Amino acid sequence: MYLSIDELPAFNYFKISDTSEYGYLLKKFNKVEPTEVFASVWYSIQDQLHEEFGVNQSFKDYVKLLKALIDKRVDVVIEKGAAQRKAEMFLKFAEADMKAFIEGSEGGSLNESKVIVDKYMGYRIDLKKTSIQEFMSYIEAVRNG
Repeated sequence: MYLSIDELPAFNYFKISDTSEYGYLLKKFNKVEPTEVFASVWYSIQDQLHEEFGVNQSFKDYVKLLKALIDKRVDVVIEKGAAQRKAEMFLKFAEADMKAFIEGSEGGSLNESKVIVDKYMGYRIDLKKTSIQEFMSYIEAVRNG
């Protein structure tokens, strides 16, 4: 399992961000049930990114919504009976909040960011081999000119 930003490929990071599929934390992808262990590793990776690169308010809002969404998905798996139906309802609200945030946010897509970094670096980077730490460092270099 990838445990740090210097190990986790950027491709996997963005897949987890987009799909909340923790299987991308594994060195060999495998669909997994969301558990507190996977959530804990994911939150740790998010914290490492925040420590190293800092964050703007929009990203903080995104992470807050993402955390709520993941927590609700874990609740749906863990709960049973009426509590599970309630968790499913709250999950739908969390999904709607995330969708509204994404549709209302500005900024480029992952592909747009990659194209800019590729142009700046003078060669194409492979997001499946480039750690999220390295990719974010490239983005910082582009921003700082």
